Amino acid sequence: METAPQPRTFAGLSVAAHSSLDDLIAALAATDPCVRLLPARVLRRVIRHQYQLPRLRIQIPHDGSCLIRREVLLEIVDEVELAEVDAALPENLILFALPEPEELQAMSPGSLLARYWRLLFHSRVHVRLEEGRTSGHITATDLRGWLEQIGTARFSEVRSILLREGLLHEDADHWTTLVEFAATWLELKYFCPGTLASFFPQLDEDGSVDTMLAEVLDADQLYA
Repeated sequence: METAPQPRTFAGLSVAAHSSLDDLIAALAATDPCVRLLPARVLRRVIRHQYQLPRLRIQIPHDGSCLIRREVLLEIVDEVELAEVDAALPENLILFALPEPEELQAMSPGSLLARYWRLLFHSRVHVRLEEGRTSGHITATDLRGWLEQIGTARFSEVRSILLREGLLHEDADHWTTLVEFAATWLELKYFCPGTLASFFPQLDEDGSVDTMLAEVLDADQLYA
């Protein structure tokens, strides 16, 4: 799961030029202005609030990233922690955890950028599917069709895997589960294709999942 491609460029900048946290933040901002980096402890607090989890709970679902609206975030996190004023924040945000100091020292610039490229790709799949549902491009009929195509037994297996991997909240409905499945499937396909069969062993490799997802989003465009 740690293996990732080493991009030659990121946001039009040479990988070799990125050697600090400021460089990483600048590269992410140039690629997607909705991205903000928060200390891991602050991000975990935001996710706890979203899922209404008890403060003493150890396991936090999807703790590396979070999609949130600005007004909701500002109810949880103050401007000092955000290090910027409200007006600078877009209406919809993608939050990632800041790398720890030891990670910055241990990881090469290319590996660090690839890690956040992967996080951003995963998050953008979430965003694109949620936008499709909100706009009506993805309907309840589509949802039923996907569930039928995957099958009850395989969908149950997918849900169990996502829960086990800490990617899903136990109260997640069918839609949330499908979105997380799509984001995880495509993330593995583009960044760790050799792990797909072992991660989702009950799903065949006839291309049916890719065909299903291609009906509602252009994964190649998101990856690029």
